Amino acid sequence: MTTETRFAPPSDLVWPKYVKSWLGDRINVIDRHGFDESQLGTQWWDRNLDRVQGDYTIILTPQEPDGVARLTRSDLFRLAQPLANDPEDDAPYLTLLWHVLSWGSGTSRRNNLDRINAFVKGDARGRNVRLLRDATRAARSGNPREAYGTLIRRGGGMIPSLGPAFFTKYLYFAGAGTVANRCLILDARVATSLHEAGWSTIPRGSYNWYTDMYAEYVDLLHRWAETITKSGIPTQADEIERALFTRQNRPGR
Repeated sequence: MTTETRFAPPSDLVWPKYVKSWLGDRINVIDRHGFDESQLGTQWWDRNLDRVQGDYTIILTPQEPDGVARLTRSDLFRLAQPLANDPEDDAPYLTLLWHVLSWGSGTSRRNNLDRINAFVKGDARGRNVRLLRDATRAARSGNPREAYGTLIRRGGGMIPSLGPAFFTKYLYFAGAGTVANRCLILDARVATSLHEAGWSTIPRGSYNWYTDMYAEYVDLLHRWAETITKSGIPTQADEIERALFTRQNRPGR
């Protein structure tokens, strides 16, 4: 069995019908997609981040049009901007990571203490920050395969408790929203949506996906975005990811 036939989606796979209801409104679907204090629990984060060397706190920003303080995708893209300079300091990478984990886990605190503890002790912290730095470089250079491969290992992630459902969030945001970064979020809900759409070889639910499978996923969504854009609806691949995560028509559409 070749790598292509083992990991690639069917050549005739099409996006679920509900995807189109999420397209054409990027500012709300992507930029303003976020969560407020009741969902993020910033006090929990601030209290537990005290054990990490450095000054870390979760910052929420008042958002238009209602003025409610939230952490949005747009905020995370902004926090990733310093990574463009390939900093040697730990702080920009960890600041982004804590905010991504807060945004991605919401009211669930499961495994977040283990993730924080992975950056407390000197030797482990240095190793794990180097992994984030190397993965960030690969992501920002447009190489999702290398970026993913840097953080994955057999049975889990290279960083304790930071598996692909969460580290692909980091890789996605590390690009600061630039088109050069092709990395996309892949989690259990997205994988299940693709499996149900006809990609039978991508396991539904949580899984440590092979690097080749992640690369195929990224290519698939970017191809879909190009096709939809040519049809007259300007679309980026992360908008399709958001739709696949929701697994239903956008309310009111």
